[in-house]
Amino acid sequence: MENIKEALEYAVDLGNNEEKVIKSQSKEYYDERKHQLVELDPKKYAKSIKLNTLTGLVEYIKSGRDELLKQNLTVHVVSPTEVKVFTELDEERSREVFIITQAELPTYRYARFHSLDEFNIQLQSVFVKNEDRDLLLEFASAVHVEKGATVSDNGINQSVTIKNGVSSLATGKAPNPVELKPYRTFLEVDQPESLFVFRLNDEPGCALFEADGGLWKHNALANIKEYLQDNLKELKNVEVIA
Repeated sequence: MENIKEALEYAVDLGNNEEKVIKSQSKEYYDERKHQLVELDPKKYAKSIKLNTLTGLVEYIKSGRDELLKQNLTVHVVSPTEVKVFTELDEERSREVFIITQAELPTYRYARFHSLDEFNIQLQSVFVKNEDRDLLLEFASAVHVEKGATVSDNGINQSVTIKNGVSSLATGKAPNPVELKPYRTFLEVDQPESLFVFRLNDEPGCALFEADGGLWKHNALANIKEYLQDNLKELKNVEVIA
């Protein structure tokens, strides 16, 4: 009896390990132990081209390479730093993503205190020049905290000792809030301006906290969409969405 049981188990195991080909809707699939179906000859999609600028994206589409202009294309503004170009749905309800464009941007760590020197450098290299940036730069450059001194803070406004002339000192209020334009989206479009809360600590150190609830992202998407629509408007087969 035990030998018969072992023989049956062996036969079942052999059956389960058979390579089976299943036909479905004129296509052939390989069934590996019935766990999943893998198409034997799947449709080949082109590997997405990776770009870093909107200018490069526009130039590539207009070049007509890879027969891009012979089909309907959708340019999707995914985020302030990413745009994708894909085709219409095919017979299998799939889309081919031709181009992925991701912006390369300088970085700034918000909600973190930076030394005065580091903060001054970041203001000049990561933020677009505007009135509040220059005001903040001037204030941060003049901050002077003597040993044992503290920064006066009422929860909204802060006061600190600042240099006033060559050797004299005075008390000045930190500008707050400030409207700044960090580099946060593609450089070809206008950088969204938004509110930031500026804070000091006793080190002294400076920090910026975002205070617009993420509204800048919607403005960035609109700016990117407008740029692409303006530069691709003569192409009737291209639609830009955000």
